[in-house]
Amino acid sequence: MSLLLLCLSGLLATGFGQTGAPGLELFPKRFLLRPGERIHYQVRELSEGGRLREPANYEFASNDNKIVRLINPKGMFEAVTPGRTELVVRTPTSDVRVPIEVAGRALPPIRAVPFSTVREIVGRELLFVGHANLDGYDHTAVAKPGIDRLVREAKKNGWPVVYWVSEEYPDWYTTDRRPDLAIISEGQEHQIRVEARRVLFTGGDFMFCVLRNVQMTLHGMIKNKVSHRINFVFPAQAIWVADTWAPVRSDCIRLRWFC
Repeated sequence: MSLLLLCLSGLLATGFGQTGAPGLELFPKRFLLRPGERIHYQVRELSEGGRLREPANYEFASNDNKIVRLINPKGMFEAVTPGRTELVVRTPTSDVRVPIEVAGRALPPIRAVPFSTVREIVGRELLFVGHANLDGYDHTAVAKPGIDRLVREAKKNGWPVVYWVSEEYPDWYTTDRRPDLAIISEGQEHQIRVEARRVLFTGGDFMFCVLRNVQMTLHGMIKNKVSHRINFVFPAQAIWVADTWAPVRSDCIRLRWFC
């Protein structure tokens, strides 16, 4: 079954390349879904300067909502039942049809709560995994191996594991789907009191979401005077950079804060 799904995935990805309009690309390049999965596709077109940009006007449709249901005309879909159908991407100059397959077992859902409902997170060591989603901007999941390794280590050592998830980009890619806590925060912003001696920040774009989480976490620590010595650690192979879709080029970055 695994080999069959892999082969189908390759064929479907090839199919998009054959049917897509010149200069138009769809991300992520994943067209084999499991029942119950949600994914947010993004359209990019090649500009005159050779860079990918978002078209000014576009919309999506599904040829069969019983197999793949359109949730938002800007590219949010939900896989419903096994079968094959087509996604349709319409721009002012293109009408592109993309084969898509729904097959296999459904993935267990990640049960998440809004950040406004969480008052505090406490632990000597904490692992934060932010926006590890394939349909956001880490389209090739370059940070997945590093994140998976750290999640395994954290659970082995008994550290609380916190996922920061997005409802706008829901295609979560880590192997482990059972964190101690999953929090909905589209920009990793929050107002949560964090009590810890050491916090590891992973996932998300280093220049945006990760730094936003760091800012909010540090603000809460200073405001509540929860610790005299705080270590923020950024495992570079578990963080990605949106401009290059590549992990940070370093083994580890550390920030120590005294208050």
